[in-house]
Amino acid sequence: ARISKASETQGRGLGGLGRHWIWAASAAATVAIAAFVLVQEHLPETTLACGYRDGPKAGMVEVAAWGNPVPVGTPCVDFLGSAGTFVSASDRASMRPIDTRRFTKSCRFTSGPRAGQTGRLSLALYFQIGAACHDGAGSIGSGVGV
Repeated sequence: ARISKASETQGRGLGGLGRHWIWAASAAATVAIAAFVLVQEHLPETTLACGYRDGPKAGMVEVAAWGNPVPVGTPCVDFLGSAGTFVSASDRASMRPIDTRRFTKSCRFTSGPRAGQTGRLSLALYFQIGAACHDGAGSIGSGVGV
């Protein structure tokens, strides 16, 4: 590694040790950056987008609003009858978004503390309109379109 004039000047106050320390720090930083780039090139592509292949959502893609990205190709399910794999951005482009005429995140509560109210279950995956739903806090209802 080449030491700049500024580094040599700054290193003089350390009795000559400064130049060696600056060179070692510079070399270590270069190695760390190269290792980081090498690791990045070999990491799998990750995503939050599930491309459903089977079930009511077959042919549709849904992006989870929670969790950590997972490697492309990892199996995914919505626990409501649809299954597929997490898909790359290019695969996602060839799939349809969730059909909001058939699927919703809104629940019309018929019993519990929120009876009579309609609420959006923002962290939930889309579920079929008319399907049973709950808020996890004692209110139960069915999916409604908005």
